[in-house]
Amino acid sequence: MDFKLNLNSESVSRTFIDPPLTVAGQTSLREVLQLLKQCRQGHVLICENDCLQGIFTERDVLRLTLEGVSLDQPISELMQSQVDVLSPHDSVGTSIARMAEGGYRHMPVVDEDGRLTGVSRVTGILRYLVEHFPSIVYNLPPKPNHSTQHREGA
Repeated sequence: MDFKLNLNSESVSRTFIDPPLTVAGQTSLREVLQLLKQCRQGHVLICENDCLQGIFTERDVLRLTLEGVSLDQPISELMQSQVDVLSPHDSVGTSIARMAEGGYRHMPVVDEDGRLTGVSRVTGILRYLVEHFPSIVYNLPPKPNHSTQHREGA
């Protein structure tokens, strides 16, 4: 099977979708930060009745630190409500392109009814590629474009 054909025909749902880390909108920033630390995650998704309302990431934490917001503020007031999402039917190629274009390391996967089904991560896509193309990935030299500057040996 051709590499490009596989990326455009396989759905993102086959790339090791992770379960989402979610909180309700009324959860305080303090609780969200504790949850992110405890779960060692870089983002949390804000949901109401299984429907995605927004996202809060570690980049938001950095931005808000400078603004001096209250840790008791509800996350719904601090989250990003415009969230780029994937459909379970989107292709792996589409997922890679959208993540690269937006600079994302993870994207929520939402079904046709707007319900959150999981999170597509760069690591899941890499794992997918390694499992489908092991001979290409495992046979690459550590530095593929390396050229020797000095002769070795005597």
